[in-house]
Amino acid sequence: MKTSVELPDALVKEAKKFAIEADTTLRDLIEHGLRQTVAGRMGGHGGQPPPTTLDEVGRGDWKGVQPDQYVTRLRKDWK
Repeated sequence: MKTSVELPDALVKEAKKFAIEADTTLRDLIEHGLRQTVAGRMGGHGGQPPPTTLDEVGRGDWKGVQPDQYVTRLRKDWK
């Protein structure tokens, strides 16, 4: 389905940069984030809503994460 949403310019620029660095597309990044957010409603974030912007993701969320392995693992789940 095709849809349009209005997003803050700064967020879109940051997301595009992130997508390029992660060797993916903005569309895939948005779809993956939306899927995680919807799945997070089921309690995957300790009762707290998941981060909704890249600014809300804290350093502690990435402690011990190897970026290349993380992205490779995530991409296996993308369809």
